[in-house]
Amino acid sequence: MVLWHVGAMTLAGAVVGVLGALGIGRAAQSLLFGVQGRVPLVMLVAVVAMGVVALVAGSIPAWRAARVDPVKALKWE
Repeated sequence: MVLWHVGAMTLAGAVVGVLGALGIGRAAQSLLFGVQGRVPLVMLVAVVAMGVVALVAGSIPAWRAARVDPVKALKWE
């Protein structure tokens, strides 16, 4: 469940980030000579790298949550 939420937030952030990068890239291309605003390989590598980092970062709390005994967690609350 934790990884599902991390994946959903990562996907939403990737969509917003790619759309923002496309807009900023288009603005940079119009303002600067010789700058390409859209480089699909760079965007793909960035999205994949951030996705891997987010899933690794989310797997640590997911692993800890999986180790907790549900009965003890319910009694504690």
